[in-house]
Amino acid sequence: MIRFALLLALVPLSATADVPPLRIDIPVPPPKVCIGDTTCPAPAAISKCQGDALVVDVRGAPDRFLDKSVSIVGSLEKDGPIATCTKWGCSAKDRCCNSCDHQVVIAPTSFNAKDAITFTGDKRFQCHGDDTGVCCDVPLNKPIRFTGLLSKRDGRLHLASPTLCVP
Repeated sequence: MIRFALLLALVPLSATADVPPLRIDIPVPPPKVCIGDTTCPAPAAISKCQGDALVVDVRGAPDRFLDKSVSIVGSLEKDGPIATCTKWGCSAKDRCCNSCDHQVVIAPTSFNAKDAITFTGDKRFQCHGDDTGVCCDVPLNKPIRFTGLLSKRDGRLHLASPTLCVP
């Protein structure tokens, strides 16, 4: 880390003797690296499914599965094309000053936006980054089996605290 030293001479107005300068070190943070200028780390590995599970298709009539533990096969996708970002006015020199989050949803097979299942409040299913891009901790666009409690809020399906495995 680069440091700048600030030297101050504290001389009382009534003093006649030399007073040594007071040194104050001020740390300077390293320059920020934008997500778009790096490679995202590999997402966490998901283990292979053990045993069989009854996998349900919630697209047609999801209400019959509400408040029940269900297994769904689908892939993780970003919820829409735009991440939610802070609104700091970035300069040309600091093109990645905003922090951004992008919610991830389950896209059941033959994905349709209205079929997306969310994970409200589960930090495992968000991508994080800045104005130049986001990195995700989970693999996107790969078949995964999700098992959890299905509910409906604000017209959208939610899966609470799901377990994940690769079918």
